[in-house]
Amino acid sequence: MLAKNLWAVTATWIALSSMPAFAGDREEALIEKAIAAYGGEALLNLQTLRVNDTYKSFRRGQSRSPSETDQVTYVTSTTIDYGKRRKSAQSIGGVYVQGLYVQHSFYDGATGYQLHHSAKTAAERPRLGFSRADRGLSWRLDIALVKLLSEARADSSYKGTGVHRGKPQQLISFHPEGYPEFTLHIDEDTGLVSKMTRPDAENGGQYVYVFSDYQKQDGFTFAADTYVMRRGKPDSLTATRTLDFNIDIDAAYAVPATYGTPPKTLDFAEMSVQKLADNVYHVGQGGAFSIFIDAGDYLIASGGYHGLKDRLDAVQASLGTTKPLRYQIVTHHHDDHIGGLREVADLGVTFIVAEDHVEAVRAAAHTELPDERFLIAGENNRYANGLVQVVDIASWHADHNLVTYIPGAKIVFSADHFFTFKETGAPDPAEMYAQFRTALEGYGLDTQHFAAAHSGRILSREDLIHASTGPFKELACPEGWDFCQN
Repeated sequence: MLAKNLWAVTATWIALSSMPAFAGDREEALIEKAIAAYGGEALLNLQTLRVNDTYKSFRRGQSRSPSETDQVTYVTSTTIDYGKRRKSAQSIGGVYVQGLYVQHSFYDGATGYQLHHSAKTAAERPRLGFSRADRGLSWRLDIALVKLLSEARADSSYKGTGVHRGKPQQLISFHPEGYPEFTLHIDEDTGLVSKMTRPDAENGGQYVYVFSDYQKQDGFTFAADTYVMRRGKPDSLTATRTLDFNIDIDAAYAVPATYGTPPKTLDFAEMSVQKLADNVYHVGQGGAFSIFIDAGDYLIASGGYHGLKDRLDAVQASLGTTKPLRYQIVTHHHDDHIGGLREVADLGVTFIVAEDHVEAVRAAAHTELPDERFLIAGENNRYANGLVQVVDIASWHADHNLVTYIPGAKIVFSADHFFTFKETGAPDPAEMYAQFRTALEGYGLDTQHFAAAHSGRILSREDLIHASTGPFKELACPEGWDFCQN
C-alpha cells in the first residue's frame, strides 16, 4: 500500500512539474496582444515619445464655492526617453490672478530638477526619479501604459475578465517599482486598452481612466481621448492631443545657463510652538499650521489642516494646560483646510464658519453636528469680548475665506492669502496680495504681523506693502515652449 501511495505522489508531482506555467503564459499572451495592437516591434523599440495634451480638470475640493465645480484648463508637454531613461513634464495651468501657472520638472537619467521659469531658477530634486518626473501625466496615455507593461511584465498578474461598453475585456495588473499598481482592461478582440484603474492614495478610493477615439500614426496606435474619474466623479478629460515618436527631445532637459539657484527655504520638519504675543501661539510643522488664542478658560483656534489635534496637544503641552478648544474658526471649505476638523469634532468644539461652508464642515467632521455647534460668521464679527475679530475676504481662490485678526497684537492669520517658505525676503509682487491688502484696509484693521496656515514664518507689514505694490509681472509661456504659445 505504501509503495502504491508513493507512486501516486510521484506521478502527481511529475504531472504538475511538466504542466506549462499557465498564469504566466496567460499574462504573456495578453501582454503580447496589447503590444501588437499598439505597434508591435515598433513599440518595443520606441526610443522617445512626446505627448502634448490640453485637458480640462474639474475642481471640487478646491473650487471657489462648495456648491459648484470649477473647471481649469491645463496645457502640457510630456516627454519620455526610453533609451536614456529620461522623463520630463512641462505644463501651464488655468488663468488665476496673474497669468499662467507654470511647472517644469524632469529627470535627466541621473538627477531630478525643478525649474522656476518666472524666477529663472533651477534646483536639484534628488527624490525625483524616472517614475515620477512627469507627475503622472503619462498615465493618461494608453500607449505609454502598454510600453510600461512590456518593460514590467515580470510584475504582472492576470485579474480575470470584465465588460466595457458591452465588449469582453481581459484584466491584467502590474506594479513597476516607483509607480502605483495599474490594472489595464484590454479588449479581447482588438487588444486595445479601454480602461485603467489605480488606487487613490489619499482616501483609499480609486482613479479610473477611460480611453477612446483610437488613432493611428507612424505605425503606432493611441487613444486621442482620456476621461478620468476619481471616486466615481469626473476628474478631467482630454480636449486635444498630439504625439511625436522617436524625435529629438533634448530641449526638455536643458537648464538655461542664466538660471540661478532658488532662495533658501525654511525647514519646518519638527512641530513648533511659536509665541507671537501674550496668549497668541502659532503652532505646526511642514505646511500645516494653526493659530491658537488663549481666551482665559478656553482656547480659540484657526487653521484646520490635517494634524489639528497634534497641534492642539502641542500648544497645551507647551502651556502646561488642559484648557479645552472651544472655538475652531474654519477659514474656508477646501478639502485640505478642513481635513483636520474630524480630529476635534468629538471634543465639543463650536465651529465659526461662513454660512456657505456649513455642510462642507459637517461632511468633514464625520459625526453628527447639530446647528448649535455652529456660529455663522458675517463679514466682520468679534468673539471672546473682542479678543478675536473674524473678517470674510473673498479671493481668486475662494468666494469666502475667514481671516482671523487679533486686535491687541495686530496679528493676522490667513489661509492661502499671504505666506512664503523663503528664509528671507517678501513674496514677489502680485495682484492677489494687492487685493488682500485692500480688503484688510477696507475693514480698517491695523495690521503689523502676518501668520499663515501653510508656513511657520511670520511676515511683516513691510513685506505686505512690498508684495502688494506693482508693477506686477505677467506670467506667460517660457521661451521655447511652442506647445503653449497660443
